[in-house]
Amino acid sequence: MSRSPLLFLLLAVVAPALAQPLQRYAEGTDTPRYMTELERRIWESQPQADPPSTPPPTGPVRTVAEYEPMDGLTLVYDGSTGQNLALTNIARLITTLDTGRAYVFADTTGERDSIRASLEANGVDMSRVEFLVATTDTIWCRDYGPRYVYQGDVRVIVDHKYNRPRPNDDAMPFRFAEYKGHNLHQIPIIHGGGNFHLDANGNGHATRLIVNENPQTNEATILQLWRDYQRLETRLWDAFPTSVDLTQHIDMWMQVAGDDRIVISYWPLEPASIQAQICDTAAAFFQGQGWQVFRTPAFRSGGTHYTYTNVVMFNSLVIVPTFAVGGYNAEALAVWQLARPDKRIEQVNGQSLVTSAGVFHCVVMHVPAHKGGVNPTAYVASPTTAVQLTPGQVFPIGWSSDDDRKVTSVDILLSTDGGATFPTVIASMANPVGPFNWTVPDIGTTRARIRVVARDLDGNTGQDTSDVDFTILGAQTLTLDQLDLVRGIFNSGGIEQVREVDQQYYVVDRAIPNQPGAFSRPQIEIDFGAASTLAQPGTIDLEVVTRSVTGTEAKLFLRNWTTNEYDQVGQWTVAGSDLRFTVTGVAAANYVRGDGRILARITNRQIAPAFSTYRSFFDLLRIKVRP
Repeated sequence: MSRSPLLFLLLAVVAPALAQPLQRYAEGTDTPRYMTELERRIWESQPQADPPSTPPPTGPVRTVAEYEPMDGLTLVYDGSTGQNLALTNIARLITTLDTGRAYVFADTTGERDSIRASLEANGVDMSRVEFLVATTDTIWCRDYGPRYVYQGDVRVIVDHKYNRPRPNDDAMPFRFAEYKGHNLHQIPIIHGGGNFHLDANGNGHATRLIVNENPQTNEATILQLWRDYQRLETRLWDAFPTSVDLTQHIDMWMQVAGDDRIVISYWPLEPASIQAQICDTAAAFFQGQGWQVFRTPAFRSGGTHYTYTNVVMFNSLVIVPTFAVGGYNAEALAVWQLARPDKRIEQVNGQSLVTSAGVFHCVVMHVPAHKGGVNPTAYVASPTTAVQLTPGQVFPIGWSSDDDRKVTSVDILLSTDGGATFPTVIASMANPVGPFNWTVPDIGTTRARIRVVARDLDGNTGQDTSDVDFTILGAQTLTLDQLDLVRGIFNSGGIEQVREVDQQYYVVDRAIPNQPGAFSRPQIEIDFGAASTLAQPGTIDLEVVTRSVTGTEAKLFLRNWTTNEYDQVGQWTVAGSDLRFTVTGVAAANYVRGDGRILARITNRQIAPAFSTYRSFFDLLRIKVRP
């Protein structure tokens, strides 16, 4: 390896100020998985702020085990020639013997084209390869790549701060999240992803290296963070001495192979060593829990820790390393065939990787399968509780969405009737993830819900609706369920009908012939009512739009449920034009019955001279209730 210390130090100072990522490591070189001495000096010379954090994912969250259905693997071509060839062999196996996708990172378009030629020459199914041009530092993407959980039926990422001063690597999950349109949550711990294994039943495993890497916190807090962000109960194990393994990662001696089966190293040449005792203790623990425990050999040679637990499990495949030394390749193959007889076990040369303190598990990151098939999925992340919102308040509507390719647009809809209908479009946008800052409208309901509808390029849709009704403390516009003609005084016997024009507007219409002495001042009286669902109504607003071809006098009343009388709350004169009259802020105490019932009355009496045609329209009768 040939690198200039000046380059490292210069970049350590300059890189944080650069708007665009800057490559720190020479192409085609072998950067070890562990922190180099120079990197350690850089790390220790820079004050380490608390790791960045965002709120954890809400709702039903489950972290995905590596033996569950997978969509693909991320592969970062930032190693030596031999290491990159190992990546190509992995890509060939998952794309030809399985239906996996290879998500390949390249620093430049030129490097992308070179990688493409190598993949084609080595028999990779190129229809299942997707390239991302983004700068990275090293090949070890297990340690810094995107860790996935399911939020409902949506894939989202939980990302940690990488425990190496490799900023381009640390940024890789953000680039992948943007590429896939996935939400990313930042868990506030410093970590390397290879120091983690889990099953599909909510149990995780790591070494106590995680505690040493996070001096800003403690073991109990770290375990709680994994509960909060990944819904995992995690057991910590003693780490190997650094004289045996400089990474101290658990994937160098353990692989969870199923819900109740695990492969753990044993040390035939050093059976009494500290590392052997750690492995034996773990094996005994899992056996005591009723697991099937399989043991593969591990050994040291020339300062290198050789392990057969550092494998890639991918759907129908298990990819196991072979090494040029030790003579244990056949035994390791036999153990894995026993551990997973339902899988195809493939052996690939891992010698170029293991001397840098990692093997196959270390150079890939699993991308789980999309749960919706060809259709998008969505999850409403907020609101998720019975919140109370105030008109004018800005509330962040949160959601995540997913697709087998990518969500291209999202509609956010509002229901005020508990999800029976969603007539209001809050927003339509291209963002596959939230939040959207919603200015709450002046409506009143205790049964509001949010729905997110996700669409892909093919027009397929998927949706999710918030699970709990929430309240908007605005004006509740009631749908009239009562409209009765109380009386109509004409010499010819009154008004024949009260007609509904549509769901909001009503008309009273009567034409009287212009004949002398045909009638005296006609009058109509209408009751209209509705029921409020607000738990604690505060005030009532009434609104009327009316017109008349002759002068009329209108009065508005509310039924007082205490006195059983009608109290006048408004009066006005109409003179042949459209006018809007409102009565606002009437205290609701006496006018809203216990079951929410409100009854209003309007009278309209002609005050113009006789011998004219009488035609009166009530284009709008509306009742609003405010908390």
